[in-house]
Amino acid sequence: MRIAALVIGQTPRPDLETVLGAQLEFVRGALDLPGAFPLPSDADAVFPLRTRLADGRTVVVDEPHLSPLLQRHIDDLEREGASVIALLCAGPFASLRSRVPLLHPFRLGVAALDALGLHRLLVLVPIDDQRRPAELKWKSAGFSVDVRVFLSQPEDLAVFVTENVGEAQAVVFDYVGLPAASLDSVRESVTIPVVDLGHLMAGVLRSLLDSPGQL
Repeated sequence: MRIAALVIGQTPRPDLETVLGAQLEFVRGALDLPGAFPLPSDADAVFPLRTRLADGRTVVVDEPHLSPLLQRHIDDLEREGASVIALLCAGPFASLRSRVPLLHPFRLGVAALDALGLHRLLVLVPIDDQRRPAELKWKSAGFSVDVRVFLSQPEDLAVFVTENVGEAQAVVFDYVGLPAASLDSVRESVTIPVVDLGHLMAGVLRSLLDSPGQL
């Protein structure tokens, strides 16, 4: 199985690749492509997403700017023989299409939570500008959500979630890249399911690797 990963910034991104826990044949970055720059102003962003450039700088890029760049990569990867393409971002990216399985964290999260009947969510996002877009994204998928900006420090994260969980039926990290140890600490601190979209995608990929006939 020839596995491809897409990041929304520039490559290399070994920190995100490790989330998948699989050998990758292709790793492509949206901002690696000619024509990706200059980046549009984020003043009127529809869905701002934070990512990194190859030199380590952090930038915020709007989802509509990234979608056509990612689609170009998908089209190329299909021609190059990728068996599975994993998107390493939890943004909506509703327009992306692929003739091979496209592991899309948000779509996978919606399907999993829907199947479990969990519709009242505490949703955690990494930057404040994502609060309102994330709320609209999840509500449009049929969920009742309380969206909060999560703290990145592992020692604070479990406390933060516990203090904000309220009446939620599940906690959702609307994010790809949370360290496994941080996720484990949150799971130990609450009694409801904790879903991390990046780790959920990794689980689906492992299932495909174990049973390639599912493709």
